[in-house]
Amino acid sequence: MAQEFLVGFRLSEPPRAGEALEAALSEAKASLEAMGVALKGWDYDGSERLLLVHISAPPELLERAAEGIARALSGTAGAEARLEKLSRDTFAPARSAVPSQPVAGFLLRAASGGLEGYPLGRDELLALLLFYFVGCDRERAILAAPFLGLDSDAVKDALDGLASKGYVDLAKGALLKPAERLLNAAIPASRARAGRAVEGVRVVDEEGNVEVFSAEKLAASLYGSGVPQSLIPAILDSLGASLRGRSVVSKRALVAMVSALLEDLEPDAGAGVRFASYVYALDRVYVRVGAGLSKPRWSFLRRLSREVLGERGLTPPPRLVELHAELLAREVRELVSSAPWGFEGRVLELEEVKRLAELAAPKVSVAWLELRSAGAGELASEYWSRGVSGVRAAAESSDCAERKELALRGVLLLSSALLLLAGALPSNFVRVNLGALRSRLSKLPEDVRIGAARLCTLSAAVARSPAIAAPRESRKLAKALGELAEVAERLASAQRFIA
Repeated sequence: MAQEFLVGFRLSEPPRAGEALEAALSEAKASLEAMGVALKGWDYDGSERLLLVHISAPPELLERAAEGIARALSGTAGAEARLEKLSRDTFAPARSAVPSQPVAGFLLRAASGGLEGYPLGRDELLALLLFYFVGCDRERAILAAPFLGLDSDAVKDALDGLASKGYVDLAKGALLKPAERLLNAAIPASRARAGRAVEGVRVVDEEGNVEVFSAEKLAASLYGSGVPQSLIPAILDSLGASLRGRSVVSKRALVAMVSALLEDLEPDAGAGVRFASYVYALDRVYVRVGAGLSKPRWSFLRRLSREVLGERGLTPPPRLVELHAELLAREVRELVSSAPWGFEGRVLELEEVKRLAELAAPKVSVAWLELRSAGAGELASEYWSRGVSGVRAAAESSDCAERKELALRGVLLLSSALLLLAGALPSNFVRVNLGALRSRLSKLPEDVRIGAARLCTLSAAVARSPAIAAPRESRKLAKALGELAEVAERLASAQRFIA
């Protein structure tokens, strides 16, 4: 698993030209990418002839990467470069002073209000939150403060005050029990609660199909039909008010309500007509199949999705087929509804629709694309190795949001590897993979089945864990990640396909 490092080089002499250093590092970047290492940035101090290079690399490739950079500096910049020890390490872990974006967003929102009613004042509670989210590192908290709109001196004074009150131990870089109790209450209470415009309303279409109303799908349809993004929240809010108290609504009534709202909001744009035309575009499309014509109804789209996704010789899970069919329907709508006032009808060739289905496939299953050049066993082995590394990296991360992101990547890769072993096509979505894996446990070898079932349970717990975690939640996640890594290692030793 790639990690972030800073590498220092002391140059024997200044580069022979101003652009030579940049050219050398551009050359090094290309060669490093070939070995799976990313050169992310650099800084040069001419007075000290010290070059700092920021790279993202698996630890085992660090020495090779450093040699590649040194060769480029010697050949292109004309300066011999020797490794310079940074602090105690030659390869120093690169840690940003600023927390990850989700954590920074949480702190910015907390700073704007909502921290009343606790035994600490606003400034002290903000400083405590910042101290906790940067890994209980006092210096890092002070450095991060200006990036979050906080005063560094105020954070420094607040941390000293927290230490004197028995909330933190600054020397050891640790929270004390009163701080843990406070954060276990304050963080969950301050997390955003996602409000839904409409809850639990069932939508019945013309074919009798029933699905639960989805604000996300409606927003995608509005955007696809050309409605300005700035209008979409207002439409969802107004529609929520209109549907409040209903349990069932027909698709035609829903489309009519949205079209009326659009005409009210944009009377000169014909947005209501365009939206209805976009939603019902499939009703005016025919697909030439052999000597006849077929309408691309959902049964047709699902059948085509199943056929295309199954081209790799693996069974696509039902939910993956549904997601692909929905995406394919969107692609067809966008293809045929580009006329400003809709269209009367259009005939598409089957090969044209199949091409759209193939283009859509990697958006729901990147494995479908990767299986073009690799066998299922080879890909499963690669996924497994990367998944275990991802879970381990998550366990080591001090940033709770980054830890959750790494954990989800690891879970997705591990579940994908087991689905490949069970003869199923993995998706790009953790929830879909875990649901499919539970239904196919019986297809796995006996020595893998029990471990795979436990992996599903642990993975679901990891997926449900909050990204902005309180200390108690963070410990629970760390425990689940530790057990998940152990289960993965036991499965690797039990199953020969995992190299």
